[in-house]
Amino acid sequence: MKQITYYTFIAGKKAYILKYAQSPAYETKLFPGAFDGPGEASQQFKKTIQGQVERLSEKAFDRKVSELANLYRQERAKLADWNSGRKIRI
Repeated sequence: MKQITYYTFIAGKKAYILKYAQSPAYETKLFPGAFDGPGEASQQFKKTIQGQVERLSEKAFDRKVSELANLYRQERAKLADWNSGRKIRI
């Protein structure tokens, strides 16, 4: 399974900032720096991040990352139950 890093831009009055999330936990992080435009930010981000990246609109990013983070937390809880000897549903 390919690991995808999702990212989006936030347009400020004078600059753009980039936020992103990576597997497995999909915690939202801010990419360092402010940029003149989305193209510049995207180029710098792609140079820095290894692997496949996918740009999403801000709403789609928030929705997708939230879903993936929730799934990760659920799977971690199942693993903890499994490791402690409790029965789990798969």
